[in-house]
Amino acid sequence: MVEQVQTKVVTVSQKIEDSVVCWKRRSWEENSQKVLVIVNQMATGSLLVDSPTDCLIRREMASRGMTGEVTVAYLTENLFKI
Repeated sequence: MVEQVQTKVVTVSQKIEDSVVCWKRRSWEENSQKVLVIVNQMATGSLLVDSPTDCLIRREMASRGMTGEVTVAYLTENLFKI
């Protein structure tokens, strides 16, 4: 049996304003499709800790064979203040 090892580089970034996470982005193939998902919940403040919703979004993308980049935007009260 021949063992194959695949390696991917994943860039994880997020934007925080007033200690509230606005969005998290995972990018693994820059020249592939980009997906924006808007969710009505708050995110965790940690860059490497995902909420159950984040995990479900990534799992759904993988099941559809989607590659590229996913940005999850979190709707919070702070985003709507003027």
